Amino acid sequence: MVDEDPWTPPAAVRRGRIPRRGSVGIAPVTPVPDAAAQVARFLADRDDAIRNHLDRSDPDLREAGTAYLDGRRAAVGAGAVAFLAGWGRRQDPDLAAPFADSWLLEHGPVFAAEASVTVLAVTGRDKLQWTEPGVMGPGRRDRARRIAGRVRAYLAAASDEVYAEVTAALGAWRKDHLAQRVATSFLVPTRADRVTDDCHAVAATVDAELATTLLYTVSTPGQYPIIADNLMVDFQAFTPQTLATVVDAMGPAAADVLAHWIDHRDMRADMRRRAVSMLAALPGDRPLRLLRDRADGRHHKLVRPAILEVTRRSARPLVTEAALTSVDLPPVLADPPWLRKRAATRPVVVEGLSCDEPPSVGWLPGERDRWLTSMATTRYAWPSSWWDEQAERFRAGDLSGYGQAEFLRDAPKELARPLIATWRPPRRWAERWTPAIAARFELDALPALLDVARRTPATAAGALLPFASPEIAVLMADWYSRLRSVRAVAEAWLVRHAALAGRTLVPLALSPPGPARRRAERTLRGLAATGRRDRVSAAAATYGPGVAEAVDALLAVDPVDLLPPRMPAAPGWVDPAAFPRVRLTAGAALPATAAAHVVTMLAISRLDDAYAGLDQVRQACDQGDLAEFAWSLFRSWRASGSPSKDSWALDALGLLGDDETVRRLTPVIRAWPGEGGMSRAAAGLDALVAIGTEVALLHLHGIAQTAKSRTLRDHATTRVGQVAADRGLSPEQLADRLVPDLGLDPHGSLVLDYGSRRFTVTFDEQLRPVVLDEAGTRRADLPKPGATDDPALAPGAHQRFTALKKDVRTVAADQLRRLESAMVGRRRWPVAEFRQLFLAHPLLVHLVRRLVWLVHDDAGTGSFRVAEDRTFADAADDARDLPEEATVSVAHPLHLGPDLAAWTNVFADYDILQPFPQLRRDVYEPLAGERGGTLVRFTGRTVRSVRLLGLERRGWDREAAGDGGRQNRLSRTLPDGTTAVLVVAPGILAGAVEAEPVQTVTSVDLRPAGDLDPVVLSETIRDLEAVTG
Repeated sequence: MVDEDPWTPPAAVRRGRIPRRGSVGIAPVTPVPDAAAQVARFLADRDDAIRNHLDRSDPDLREAGTAYLDGRRAAVGAGAVAFLAGWGRRQDPDLAAPFADSWLLEHGPVFAAEASVTVLAVTGRDKLQWTEPGVMGPGRRDRARRIAGRVRAYLAAASDEVYAEVTAALGAWRKDHLAQRVATSFLVPTRADRVTDDCHAVAATVDAELATTLLYTVSTPGQYPIIADNLMVDFQAFTPQTLATVVDAMGPAAADVLAHWIDHRDMRADMRRRAVSMLAALPGDRPLRLLRDRADGRHHKLVRPAILEVTRRSARPLVTEAALTSVDLPPVLADPPWLRKRAATRPVVVEGLSCDEPPSVGWLPGERDRWLTSMATTRYAWPSSWWDEQAERFRAGDLSGYGQAEFLRDAPKELARPLIATWRPPRRWAERWTPAIAARFELDALPALLDVARRTPATAAGALLPFASPEIAVLMADWYSRLRSVRAVAEAWLVRHAALAGRTLVPLALSPPGPARRRAERTLRGLAATGRRDRVSAAAATYGPGVAEAVDALLAVDPVDLLPPRMPAAPGWVDPAAFPRVRLTAGAALPATAAAHVVTMLAISRLDDAYAGLDQVRQACDQGDLAEFAWSLFRSWRASGSPSKDSWALDALGLLGDDETVRRLTPVIRAWPGEGGMSRAAAGLDALVAIGTEVALLHLHGIAQTAKSRTLRDHATTRVGQVAADRGLSPEQLADRLVPDLGLDPHGSLVLDYGSRRFTVTFDEQLRPVVLDEAGTRRADLPKPGATDDPALAPGAHQRFTALKKDVRTVAADQLRRLESAMVGRRRWPVAEFRQLFLAHPLLVHLVRRLVWLVHDDAGTGSFRVAEDRTFADAADDARDLPEEATVSVAHPLHLGPDLAAWTNVFADYDILQPFPQLRRDVYEPLAGERGGTLVRFTGRTVRSVRLLGLERRGWDREAAGDGGRQNRLSRTLPDGTTAVLVVAPGILAGAVEAEPVQTVTSVDLRPAGDLDPVVLSETIRDLEAVTG
């Protein structure tokens, strides 16, 4: 690789980092002169509340905090009070910087550093106390880090004498609590020896908060891996600030850290994009090598454009098409195998082979011990009678899925072992409990593990790694060939159990042609490519020399040479020379002859069985160009009448398409059913699944929810369910993870820089963009760039806003509908999911703050809202916390009881507008004659036919047309499984709604009748009142 200029941190790193001593371009921190006055005014207002909380705190912190409020200023007290300042009754101002500045101005750097240690090292779930490992704080860590980060930035630019004095003083804080030690490393991260010691100490705990704090301190490639497994994936851990801080500290040595962020399964999409971009910005061969290693992986559509950018930046001379030779083309384009003369061959089939070995289990050194403790939590010494009672509840099906997993993990083995044989585990959180149960019961647990792995391979397949059986081998071969999300686990299993895999798959690879044979062949070739060909050959030899020869011949075939017996001729509508040019990563465009070869490869490919040579094309060519090429091919196919024999042109979009392809294809899919093209529409859905990006799945989900054609909605719903199951999720859980962040910052806003002026974009209750100027004044719209604005910045900022408005329109209505449906359907989220998917989401948080939520745990049900700083408050506007073992739901007014009036007043006092009717929602109770399930209030009402169709937008479906083409019934399946059936007369005439303009309600019934859920009943009546009232 050609050497690049010496690397200096880009502007994005310098802006986003928490600086450390030695960072490039450090600006001195000048404390705000009136900081102490700001803090004093705030504390005077909050004095009683802070003292009340201190009264419940640990003695030393209570004494120090009270003394600080009384004017005896000690560092511990200052830090304790600053931490408690986050427990506001109102949406308090952000005083992180004023607290730090007041300490620096009034007491000096040593005091400020020691107070910062305290604010980082305490927690306050029920009382203020020093943090113990594994005890997560109440959501104040972000504010604490901003206070301490301000002090750290001051120290980074301080004199050598001041820095040495602070470093020495902080040494005294490293004797007691681990949280205090970590805090000292945060403030003076240049002591690499201390940082390394702290990393090892935190790694020995299950603490995620402390690991996140240490992420701001690491500076060597060896420190990060120590804490990587502890880090939590939420808005406090992997953020633009931590990324910038790590890169600032490590420089080019951060390449492997960034690669880990790219690979992390739970990484937020925006952070994965930033990691790819930053990795591409680092100099040297290592970053490029790491990117190329991921060019065919799960995130290839992010990585390949970055590779192209690196190669362009590396100062290599671009190759012109005139100078392009076959040597520069990928082999499959330089020498296409279908142009060579081929000898006719027939696949070798050997009947009667099988592998019937019994299941076995084998552990790697230390693996079983790690798995046994992987679900470690606080355990209690329950009496034997309690365990007997739990076993009875297990057998009766009265334990929740999580309760079942806990029982099998903790109960005496003699009670648990008989139950595991017939257990069918829950899907949720499978990756958390399957390793511990696999390690405890080994082969006895295998049936249960296989069951959940088949249902949710993305999360549960990993628990099968120590187990070996022919059944597992067939599963792994299937996943290796078919599921990108599970391929890494399947490959690891196949490598680990290569001999058994070979003995199982050899019979399938020599079976009659079909999908099972193709999967087995592909898997055996994959094993051979990893250096295990000898094991495959040895496995084949156990079936005899003839089989061994057949398998050796199979392995000798290059997959690129596997072609259909007769190659298709190019259709007349294909003219590759007229399509957009496709560039190689070296910069030259493919010659027309090579482009024609790409068309040939697409013609012999299907979404589930792509020609192997396409991999070479994807690696060698610009991804965006390939997507544009495929779209032009698709358009030509449609212009020629969409001949069914050439439907591979639609598959080509799934094989080469990108997010822009998705945006273009989705309206076409929606329109096809109305044009008699339902089969094409279904194939288009498959193309979206094959593209597989978050944008593709978001549009797929949108079709499932809002397509006019019920059949198309059903097709899309089925595919959403399949994608979700592959990822170990329900369709609703998948939808939670598909909400784009739109490039917003972690606070949910976007800053647009015009040079001479700046604007901040936030969102209202309907997720409509709101523009604020630098004074915080709301503007009617973003102004167009003017003469005094920077011509290099302003036009791009304005275009970014225009694109944002378009993108948010695409997703806003669906997010409001999803949350309202979750309220009606009483859907619940574990607290960890709520924090990650809603609280930390930069777009959804604007809706989250405008709703009342319920928290459910063993103590009962309570209500809360989310304040501006993402902390929680109850109906009295007192701060509260969410137990990590609890679940969260959107509150329905019927569930709020007497708190409804208090919440209504709170939202009115704060002028909080809601995204949909919640607190002021119309609610209904059954009339005396309706408790049996017949809603008599509607009988005899008349309604216009066109208005009746409005029920379809609320999830109701019309029955198929009966005799005479009339539709007399509309029905809806309700969240509790009840079906509501509305009967009207004379009925809607299909295709001619206005032919019978008025309908009379004959009956409304809820089936089956019985104890009707109050929310379900109220919402059904609300739907019908909206159209018949």
